[in-house]
Amino acid sequence: MTDQWQIRLEDFEAIVRIGVHDFERTGPQRLIFTVRLDLDYAFAGDSDDLASVVDYDFVRAEILNRVSGGHIETQEKLISDLADAYLRHARVSRVEIFSRKPDVYPEPGAIGVSLVRSRSGDSR
Repeated sequence: MTDQWQIRLEDFEAIVRIGVHDFERTGPQRLIFTVRLDLDYAFAGDSDDLASVVDYDFVRAEILNRVSGGHIETQEKLISDLADAYLRHARVSRVEIFSRKPDVYPEPGAIGVSLVRSRSGDSR
C-alpha cells in the first residue's frame, strides 16, 4: 500500500495590495487562495508526534508574509513566489496554488490563476 499525504488550505482570504489597473491601485482587495501541498513521508499516520509530520501553520504564514510586503502587480508573480517558498520545505514535493479576485467584476464570480510546480521540475 502506498500513501500520498497532502496538506490543503481551502478558500483562505487575505487582503492584498495587488493589480495593474488604476482602480486596483487605490487600495487593497480580497484575494482568495487554495493551496495543495504533496508531501514526502511514508509513515505520518503511524505516529501522533508533530515532529513526524509537516506543521500546517506555515502554509498560512507564507501567504501572509508574502502579501505584507507591499504592492504586487500580478497574481502570477505572487503564486510563483509562494510555490518557491513552499518547495523550500524539505518534505514538500509538489505544490498546487489557485488565487482568485472575487471583487474585480461587478457580476458574481471571481477571476484567478493557478500554478502546479514540483520539486522534480517546475512548470516553467
